[in-house]
Amino acid sequence: MTKNITSLVLVGMNAEAAALALAAATRAFPGAAVCAEATLEAALARPAMPGTELLLLGQSEAAAVARAAAAVDARGLPRWPVVAFGPDFPGAVALATEDWNPRTAARILQAAAAAHALARENARLRGDLFTVGRRLSHDLRTPLMAIATASDAIRESAPVDVASREGFAQSIAISSDEVSNLVDRISAVLKATAEARAKEPVPMGIAVWAALQRLERRTIAREAAVAQPASWPTVQGVPAWLELIWWNFIDNGLAQAGPAPRIELGWQEEAGGHRFWADDRGPGVPARLVGTLFQPFDLLHRPSAPRGWGLAVVQRLVELQGGRCGYEPRSGGGARFFFTLPA
Repeated sequence: MTKNITSLVLVGMNAEAAALALAAATRAFPGAAVCAEATLEAALARPAMPGTELLLLGQSEAAAVARAAAAVDARGLPRWPVVAFGPDFPGAVALATEDWNPRTAARILQAAAAAHALARENARLRGDLFTVGRRLSHDLRTPLMAIATASDAIRESAPVDVASREGFAQSIAISSDEVSNLVDRISAVLKATAEARAKEPVPMGIAVWAALQRLERRTIAREAAVAQPASWPTVQGVPAWLELIWWNFIDNGLAQAGPAPRIELGWQEEAGGHRFWADDRGPGVPARLVGTLFQPFDLLHRPSAPRGWGLAVVQRLVELQGGRCGYEPRSGGGARFFFTLPA
C-alpha cells in the first residue's frame, strides 16, 4: 500500500484556503504536483495524473463530497482520498476551521492518504475474493467433467479396447493439467497479495529455465521452438513470481502462435531498470481486444471480464515487484508481451 501522494487537485478554493493547502501539501508530500480546478466536474473529467492523487475540496455540500468520494480509477479502485474544508461529510476527511494551520493540516492530509491506501487494498482484496468465488468453480467445472466422463468411459469400455483407453487417458492428463495450472495461478496471486515477499537478486536466466522446464512436455507436443539470448541480467525480484510470469508468457505463445510456433524471448536495459519480452509470430491481437488483455485480477468476477487468467496473474505479480506489463504488435507481424522491473 502506498501512502505517498504524488499530485494534489484543489477544487473551488479561495485564496486563503489555497495558500493553506499548498503549505500543508509541501509539509506532507514534498515534491507533489499541484493543480487547481474551478469545479468538481472539471476535476472528475481530467485525466488522472501519474502516481497517487489527493483531492482537496473547498466549502462543499454533502452531494458533491459523495460524488468525489465515489470516483474510481482505471482499475476500478477508489481514485483519491478526499479532504473537505468545513464540516464532516461521509466519504471525506474534514479540515475544520480550527485546524487551519500548516502543521495540523499536513497531518490530516497524511491521515487521509493512509486511510485511502487501506481502502484501496480492501477493495482489491474483496475483488480477489469475488473472483475466486465466482470464477474458480466455473473454470474448474469443465476439466473436472472431462475427467469424470473419461473415467466412466474407461470403466465401461471393453478390456481389449486399447486405442479408446489411450484416448481417454490423454483426455484425463490434459484436463488434470488444466486443473493444476488453474490452482497454481490462483494460489500464487492470493499468496503474493496476502504475504509481502522481499525482493532479492535473481539471475533471470534461472527463472526462464525453470519456466521452460515446466512447459517442456507441451513445447514438444506443439513442435515449438523457443529462442533466447545468450545471457540474461540479474534483477531484483521474487524468484517464484518471475518464474510464473515467464511460464504464463511462454504458455500464451504456445496457445496463440499457430502450428509449430516460434517464440523469441529477450531483454534490454532501459532508464531505471530492465524490460523483458516474449515474441511470437502468430496472428497477433486485434486492436479492439488489446485493451482487455491485462485485466486486474480483482475484476475478473465481472460479467464483461475476459475468460483467461494468465495475463491478470502476470499483471498482479509484476505490479507487486514495482514494474508494469503490456502488449504491442511485433515488428514484422505477431505479438510481443512485455514486462519491466525497476533497477
